[in-house]
Amino acid sequence: MNKMKFVNWYQKKWLALLGLAFFVSCTDSSMTERAVTGKLDGVEYQVSWRATKHNLNEYQMDTRITAIISHIVTQFSVDNMDSEVSRLNRWPVNESFVLTRELEELFQHGLVAHEISDGRVQVFSPEADDLNRLFALDNHVVVKHDEEFEVNLSALLDGYIADRISELFRLLQVTDYQIEVNGATRLRVSGRQQQRHQFPVEVNDQAVLVSMPYNQDKAFGLASYAQTPDNSTQVVLIFHETASVAHAVSTTLVIEEAPEIIKFVEQDAIATLVIFNEKGEEKRYTSGLFRRFLS
Repeated sequence: MNKMKFVNWYQKKWLALLGLAFFVSCTDSSMTERAVTGKLDGVEYQVSWRATKHNLNEYQMDTRITAIISHIVTQFSVDNMDSEVSRLNRWPVNESFVLTRELEELFQHGLVAHEISDGRVQVFSPEADDLNRLFALDNHVVVKHDEEFEVNLSALLDGYIADRISELFRLLQVTDYQIEVNGATRLRVSGRQQQRHQFPVEVNDQAVLVSMPYNQDKAFGLASYAQTPDNSTQVVLIFHETASVAHAVSTTLVIEEAPEIIKFVEQDAIATLVIFNEKGEEKRYTSGLFRRFLS
């Protein structure tokens, strides 16, 4: 069996400089361009935005972004024994546990990712054909039915951080932005209504042009896997309404064997582009839902 090696997103510039230049050129020239980059608690982020309706400078915005990262990692990581998730995992069976708004939202994203990926995204354990056997979720309250039931939100957190930064921008009335968090991305470009713009995403040193409507926030996850010793690669690009789901599915799917990935694409459960590169030969597969991003 060939040894597999994961290619971290920050070891490759997934979004090419061409893409960044396009982001700048598509926005109103009267706006002030700003950007921050950094790394905190293993989370690497690159955020750029253009806006006129707020006075936050780079330092002030970076302070808010790092606060979001610190809060999410602290509250929803299983590595922190005092996190909300760890408390839930220790909670007794058949007793009600009241979820915070954020934890309930992550729960829902986990259910969506689990369903779309046909169980590949493992947020809830142990594995079960019917999750209702493990727990019941109703009106902000979860009740565990299985003593071994546990939640691990790690696959969702990078994307969820991008989602929360996007929400911050919405509250600040920022209309143009690009948010990258460990490969999870949210993007919005303002422009004329009913029109679309093309945005280049760099995959294997090539730009894949994706078409998106102006004035709509889009989220996607991009993951790559390299196989040694023949240096073949497989790349998965997934679009979804949330970065948490897109990133979780892309990073989980990309380590599957090629036939399983192709089978997943053909099921058309989510907008997916897959690129295989083996011995210099490239093959692409797109789901029906993804093709609307290529028009």
